[in-house]
Amino acid sequence: MVSDQLEVVFIEIPKTASTSICSQLIEYGGDLHAHAPLWWLHRQDPKRRDYFSFAVARNVYERLISMVFWKKKEFDKHFFREIVELSVQRGGGNTYASMELFLMPEPDYIMSFETLDEDWMRVCHYIGIPYKQLPVMTTTKHNHYSTYYNSWMLEMVNKTYASEIVKYGFKFDDRR
Repeated sequence: MVSDQLEVVFIEIPKTASTSICSQLIEYGGDLHAHAPLWWLHRQDPKRRDYFSFAVARNVYERLISMVFWKKKEFDKHFFREIVELSVQRGGGNTYASMELFLMPEPDYIMSFETLDEDWMRVCHYIGIPYKQLPVMTTTKHNHYSTYYNSWMLEMVNKTYASEIVKYGFKFDDRR
């Protein structure tokens, strides 16, 4: 989402509260660019390089399970495998890509999904809009993410998203 009024670029990474954040920014002249990477938004209008840019990072293990339930409403290990394989084959050209592909170049601020409300409050203060608690929107209902992983799936995600896991310090909280 881009708001020329606020001079803000929000990079919408799938399953990272992007719908909730966009619902708050839309009233400030926000122009939706669903799941477009930052480099593409800059290319569309070079003045946006000077805008404040931000995104939300979410633990990849949790984000992938959330995607499966968002699309299928129940766990489907074959669909899960397809998601990870698509990420490898298509790189940044699909919804399941590594967050890093959305965040090139590096945005000014990366919020954490785990501290979403606190980080949103900081962003609101920085961009000069009144803080409003983010609405809960496109949520998925499922057990703790780790209960859906077997050793093969865990290895595949660790390999496919290795750079993202290291860069953002994601951990696999094993509750199996």
